[in-house]
Amino acid sequence: MFEKLTKAIERRAAREVQRTKERLVETPVPPGVTAQVGDEGIILSGRNLRRRMLTDPHLRNFGR
Repeated sequence: MFEKLTKAIERRAAREVQRTKERLVETPVPPGVTAQVGDEGIILSGRNLRRRMLTDPHLRNFGR
């Protein structure tokens, strides 16, 4: 009974997720860090990224 409604909601949710990913990729990142869209979300990469995530508030708050 709700199949059409469910499919429409799933399509709309998928579009919104894609829009959010694209918006996050365009967020400015610190020098030496790159952001790209992956299948499961946003992929951040860079040298010493783990350590920098702890010390750099811009990376800790990425996307907020």
